[in-house]
Amino acid sequence: MEGGAGRKVAALIGLLVALGAIAYQRNPDALGERLYAMSASTEFERWYPDDITPPEGTEYPCALTALPRDLQGIPPTERGYVDHICAKLLEAIHLRLELTAALSAGGDASEELAAYEEGIAPVLAALAAEEGPPGLASFQEDVVRAIELQREAFRKAVPLRADGATMEQVWQLGEVHESSKRLLTAWGTISARYQGGWSPAVMDSVYHHLCALDFV
Repeated sequence: MEGGAGRKVAALIGLLVALGAIAYQRNPDALGERLYAMSASTEFERWYPDDITPPEGTEYPCALTALPRDLQGIPPTERGYVDHICAKLLEAIHLRLELTAALSAGGDASEELAAYEEGIAPVLAALAAEEGPPGLASFQEDVVRAIELQREAFRKAVPLRADGATMEQVWQLGEVHESSKRLLTAWGTISARYQGGWSPAVMDSVYHHLCALDFV
């Protein structure tokens, strides 16, 4: 293309690029949301298990229910994300329950801590690597950080208990309370996104995954 027509096309392309840059600066998440919706598939590999029975000798601290398979009210392109996140949260919950039970029993829980460390590392890696809509980036960051804080708390709690500290003293660790705050913030983010859309069963299940993961 030559001459005036070529210059007009180039000018139009330049204008579109400039407008896109302005739109991104004003609301980067909005563009990311559109790109995510265009690229995400409604088909996904389901990670969430059929059986959510807690580890032997433990119980959930709240009324945790299995994530509904139909994920009613979650946009189709985001169902895989919610399924995968909740599946990994469930793994983290089970690991937390097992180590908490060992701590509550008293004595040396160093072997249980080692098992927890081995199990939680891939959970954290999977959670951090999961690609979700930009509007839930802070939710994902808060969940990951909450579990990292729990790991830091457990690393302090095991030697404390071995030295005779009570569980009440363990629960006073700063990492315990900061982890709880992160989970509460995460709930606020995801509930704001799907409020009025997701079914009560999905909402209740997601809430109780975060609740069951919490220390207190």
